[in-house]
Amino acid sequence: EPVMFKSELLETSEKFQVLMTCISAAINGDFESLPTATLEVSSTEFIAEMNQLLLITSTDLTGMDIKIFERFSTFKLESKPSDKQMSALTTAKFTVGSYQLQTFLIASEVSKEIEFSMANILSIQNLDELYSEQKVL
Repeated sequence: EPVMFKSELLETSEKFQVLMTCISAAINGDFESLPTATLEVSSTEFIAEMNQLLLITSTDLTGMDIKIFERFSTFKLESKPSDKQMSALTTAKFTVGSYQLQTFLIASEVSKEIEFSMANILSIQNLDELYSEQKVL
């Protein structure tokens, strides 16, 4: 069902926004703007969970594991990431951004499909009404 798929895409896009915020906080070393970030973890654990989410999402944009996502959104770093980890975080941020863009584009296409389908349904109904009126005349 296109309407349900569009809804899933929009929910996924919101999750991508949360991921972007979490990753940006890790890069900037500032989790103050994230009230849900209460669980201190190592940068290694943070990146491992992030990579797990990205791996799942790479094969199915709307297939994000909710348990991992919810746990990840509570993470904050206990220490500054290494330069190599910082590079991984930056790359992940761009990846999440591209996933988010993909969800917007697909949702837009699905919206067009829904509009086209609705227009066809209405056109068919209008034709049926015209035929009915014509028979009456």
